[in-house]
Amino acid sequence: MVKDLRIEPCKEEHLTELVGLIKKFDKEAISEYGMEMSESAVTDMFFNCKQHGLSLVIDGIARGVIAGLITTPFHSKEKVWQEIIWYVEEPYRKYGVKLYKAMEKKLADEGISKMVMVLMHNSKKEKLEDFYKSLGYRPMEYQFIKEIK
Repeated sequence: MVKDLRIEPCKEEHLTELVGLIKKFDKEAISEYGMEMSESAVTDMFFNCKQHGLSLVIDGIARGVIAGLITTPFHSKEKVWQEIIWYVEEPYRKYGVKLYKAMEKKLADEGISKMVMVLMHNSKKEKLEDFYKSLGYRPMEYQFIKEIK
């Protein structure tokens, strides 16, 4: 039973928990693509994007994260938030939409008018595609990965 649920900026006090969440995400969705997770890279990413990320904190423990970077497309000066990770661990996934909505509001409050969300091909692709479309997203790009030897 959840007693205290907060959505707050990513904080250093939760860094170990957030790295743990990213490890779980890596195991669930990334590792099959042959990319090895580096804790130092994750820590660097955290410090680079904590300004543009939120944590789902349940009973004092970070159980979810959404984070990204603000960028400008090569053809525009418009600021765009690009998702790097959106992950909520089981059994707290039902709070994932709340975390997403909080990020959307934070960005709108900051004057960011565009969000780019990632759709991993191997993780509930159809369900997430329907979810994104229901929020007004349109497919923009597909990416492919290949190991070069």
